[in-house]
Amino acid sequence: MFVTHSPFKFPVQLDKTSTVWGAVELADGAPWYLATVIEPVDQCERVFLLSRESDLMQFAAQQPLGKLVALHLMQSPRWSPTEDWNLIPIKGIHRMREPETNYLAVVVTSPDGALYSGFPVERLDEAKAWEMELLIEFDVG
Repeated sequence: MFVTHSPFKFPVQLDKTSTVWGAVELADGAPWYLATVIEPVDQCERVFLLSRESDLMQFAAQQPLGKLVALHLMQSPRWSPTEDWNLIPIKGIHRMREPETNYLAVVVTSPDGALYSGFPVERLDEAKAWEMELLIEFDVG
């Protein structure tokens, strides 16, 4: 999660529907996503910080602010296996259904096949039996 503080509100705002901040606080250091979209009118890249599965699902399914072209998972030292900042490129976004409870979740896959999901985002070990539907696949080079 991200917290805003009034001293960091940028003095010049772009429009009435958004707020520009010079700094935001990471509330608990939980992992988050960096979602890169291509804005449809000007064709410029925009990058958004997403902390919840529902926000990621909205960006993937509805693409409200442009076409989603890249996704990365950012892990702070608190959540990273290396105990340092870790940026993981994401190859795919999936909708996953747990077979016993019918629970729907968002799962992302890294190029090495690792699965990540939940809040806070964690690596999954037991998702193989779950039914997964690919929503978006990215070219990660």
